[in-house]
Amino acid sequence: MTVVFEKTNYARFVNIKKPKKTLIVELDTLLTGSNSFNKIMDLESVGTSNGLRRKKLKVSLEKDLSKRDLSSLPKSVLQRIFSHLDTQSIHNCAVLCSTFYNLSKDSSLYKILNLNYRMSENALEYHISKITHPDTVEIEYDSDQSQDDDLTFFNHSIVKVLRNCGEDIFSLKLDNCKEEEVLTNIDNCVNLERLILHSCKSTFSSLLSLCKLRTIKFSSCHFPQKIVKEVIKNNLYLKSLYLSNNINVNPNELCEVMSRQSYDIKDIHINERKRLRARSLKTLSRLTNLRKLSIISEAGFDCNPEDSFELLAAGCSFLEKLCIDNWKEINDANFISALRMFSQLKTLILRRTNITIKTCREAAITLPLLKTLIVVKCQRIKKAQLLLLKKDFEDIDIPLQ
Repeated sequence: MTVVFEKTNYARFVNIKKPKKTLIVELDTLLTGSNSFNKIMDLESVGTSNGLRRKKLKVSLEKDLSKRDLSSLPKSVLQRIFSHLDTQSIHNCAVLCSTFYNLSKDSSLYKILNLNYRMSENALEYHISKITHPDTVEIEYDSDQSQDDDLTFFNHSIVKVLRNCGEDIFSLKLDNCKEEEVLTNIDNCVNLERLILHSCKSTFSSLLSLCKLRTIKFSSCHFPQKIVKEVIKNNLYLKSLYLSNNINVNPNELCEVMSRQSYDIKDIHINERKRLRARSLKTLSRLTNLRKLSIISEAGFDCNPEDSFELLAAGCSFLEKLCIDNWKEINDANFISALRMFSQLKTLILRRTNITIKTCREAAITLPLLKTLIVVKCQRIKKAQLLLLKKDFEDIDIPLQ
């Protein structure tokens, strides 16, 4: 079969040894930047009125394609590619050719500012001068920081960014930060919607001024008493909350606060040192828009769930993911009755609970949308039972370990 490769200003004829079928392939429109698609068409459909035999031209398509490189793509396509690169990667590309160099001057590319304690002073100044209106700022300190480390210039640079660019920042991430001077200036980010803190320690008084947060993620942080509770209380339109292994965070108080005001929240992950009570879990049934709920306790819950899951299933009718880890008091008797009410559940994780294979089979039968069932580290469930269940319900992902 002979095909023709058509483009806006040239054509190529190529012989392909395949059955004679009409072949039309639309190549990626990004290569042309317009509505003129590259096409491969069957020449069997192309003929002349007088029946003259067509003239066939054999041209190496590979040779033509080898002349193309990334810099030949339209500017709009290159801008989209470069928008996914960090500042250092764009800087590295700029020295490759004049096209990339000119593109690197586009200020719209620089929206993500990454500052690392390993950076030299020149590198810090270059990044900060290049990215004048960042919408995302990520700052990393040394996890093994000692008092002898001189971070004066690094701290000063971060404070400068938070003060000068605070209104432009929508997402802020801080790792291992224990510098009061830096954390105090978070209150300059008045439009902040996403805040991630990991292994940070401070008075955190600046967090009380934030009121537009949609996503909160705090892990391994040392908070003063009641701070996290007040932060959640001040952000009425919270959509996602992730709390893990923090100091001075009471999940029972937080559940009470969210149940009264956080009606838009869709994702809750709680893995705190203080144990969650069944009564507090019941209050979450008021969050009717909740889609994902993860309740984890390394120390164990040490309380009877009572009817908390039945109330949760009745109130959170759109729940798609439920994860319960290390709640030994959960068993077949107090969970199967609630299980049948989670009609929208797609992922069910019951790790380190006291259920048997009976609950697993009931979930596989009664939950029409179930795609993933994880029940590892449940002492009353044997591997052979899971293998049989996996064989009976092949459309459900059931990990064995």
